[in-house]
Amino acid sequence: MNFILACKYISIKYFMKFFFWNCRGAGSGEFCAVMHDLRKNHKFQIGAIAEPRVSGFRADKIIEKLKFESSFRVEAQGMSGGLWLMWNNSNVNVKILNSSRHFIHGIVDEGSNEAWLFTVVYANPNAILKKQCFEEVANLARNVRLPWMVIGDFNEILMATEKSGGVGVDNSRIHRFAKWVQECKLIDLGSKGPKYTWKGGIRNGYMRVQERLDRCFGNA
Repeated sequence: MNFILACKYISIKYFMKFFFWNCRGAGSGEFCAVMHDLRKNHKFQIGAIAEPRVSGFRADKIIEKLKFESSFRVEAQGMSGGLWLMWNNSNVNVKILNSSRHFIHGIVDEGSNEAWLFTVVYANPNAILKKQCFEEVANLARNVRLPWMVIGDFNEILMATEKSGGVGVDNSRIHRFAKWVQECKLIDLGSKGPKYTWKGGIRNGYMRVQERLDRCFGNA
């Protein structure tokens, strides 16, 4: 299991934990139990799930079992995509500002502390949909005037060392992604834990593919 737990420091005395997990399916009987354990162990204030692969009434019932006070959902398209955002109003004041099939964009306002923006992203591996996603987030970046965290599954790597196995690295894709990060004025906040966040199967005799596709950015 790979997930991102980002800590947003608002002041010397206060920090917030923001959890992101590309779970690739939230319909199993184990999902809620795993989420409860993760929440207990990491004590995050805001939780985001990508690729739940369930929607509608069934998604509502699963989120209800997670016992968050508030939630916002981008519906999955069949078995593809989807984003859930969950939080407790007693702990954090979240306002959703914008959303699409590719992202959820909102603001966290703690009153006496500095407000900050967040965008949870799921970039579909389909080239056309991924391009749409990056264009939409770039449009958001043009209007950002506050601290901004961008977290999620980007389905791209920033350097050749972030991939192992499979076919060779496509340097043109790395260049496009790096250019997008620069245009959005983002910096990679780094991570702890496993080097790779996604592992694929073995195909056509190639070694098993491993890549770092999930990451957290902040504005420079």
